[in-house]
Amino acid sequence: MEIIWTARESGSLKWWALENSVGFLRHFLGIPNYTFHQWWFGGDNVKPTDVWGYFKEPARAVRKKPENIVTSIGKKSNGRGWAKPNIPKEYAYMKLGRAAARAITPAGIARGM
Repeated sequence: MEIIWTARESGSLKWWALENSVGFLRHFLGIPNYTFHQWWFGGDNVKPTDVWGYFKEPARAVRKKPENIVTSIGKKSNGRGWAKPNIPKEYAYMKLGRAAARAITPAGIARGM
């Protein structure tokens, strides 16, 4: 946040975004500028995600929730369950664990901003 405030005060910051799953950051940063579900942008997770910053609101790529995504806790979330999140093939070489794999933002949201 110190970096963001410094750049903001200098007038040189035209665009920035901080993305995190809905949770405790709201206590520190306040209400986010935008909240989305990863499946809205081609992801296969149900995880709602907050974004703070200066950016244009992206247009949703997907309007109808895919049938393989179930939002009930304790049931399948991405067609394979919570234990094995889907890892995009460009990250496969990294051998990411569950938490790191779930932290990947869908490319569609990144491109849309």
